[in-house]
Amino acid sequence: LKTQRHYLRQNTRRKQCPMIAVIGYTNAGKSTLIHQLTEDRRISSEDRFFATLDVTVHHGQLPCRLDVLYADTVGFFSDLPMGLMPCFEATMEEIACSDLVLHVVDRSHESWLSQRLIVVNNLNKLNVEHVIEVWNKSDKLNEIPDSTASQALLISCLNGEGIDELKMQIERKILNLCNFHHVSLEVPITGDYINQLYNVAAVKQAVPSEDGQKMLISAVLRPYQLKSFLKNYDCVKVLPVKDKE
Repeated sequence: LKTQRHYLRQNTRRKQCPMIAVIGYTNAGKSTLIHQLTEDRRISSEDRFFATLDVTVHHGQLPCRLDVLYADTVGFFSDLPMGLMPCFEATMEEIACSDLVLHVVDRSHESWLSQRLIVVNNLNKLNVEHVIEVWNKSDKLNEIPDSTASQALLISCLNGEGIDELKMQIERKILNLCNFHHVSLEVPITGDYINQLYNVAAVKQAVPSEDGQKMLISAVLRPYQLKSFLKNYDCVKVLPVKDKE
């Protein structure tokens, strides 16, 4: 399994696809959240301890249509059984290699504070800096908790509350951390320009110009990708970005 993860990471780097580790105490709703973010129906979301026993990776897209990978990890536990130590090591490896971490907390659990602390302490050991904390299962709460201090986002994987806002937070973080930029391009409608752009960029929108001779494209890509594309296709024009959302 460790060898498989090594090759997966190498392949991910080659494709330059951001990796997001979804972590949390066992039974916090990690798999269910990934299902909400990716709509991958193959994901199991059983309501029991250690339903996930190895790291699995699932493809998703941000609102800007940038491809990302979500790593579904083994849940943390206060007294981890010895037989699950290799699985937990895989989780720690994935956290260390990810661009962003989503820390899922079951806010409805009576011991949510101690469960949260166990995860936070492990993140601190790894010196993880880029974390979005998510308080799940808001549908089970009688009143809305104050998440100001922790800057956590309150969500419900059951009814979808807060999921759209979470997607936007993930997008902002990933674009910033991985150096992706919003660009607007004017591309000739003839030739292979548009197909080649789709190969290197996440194209959010493409509409024809008023004269019908060009396509006005809103996309997300890294600066060196844009530079290379413009070098190969000097007839492509960069336009001012009107809307970065």
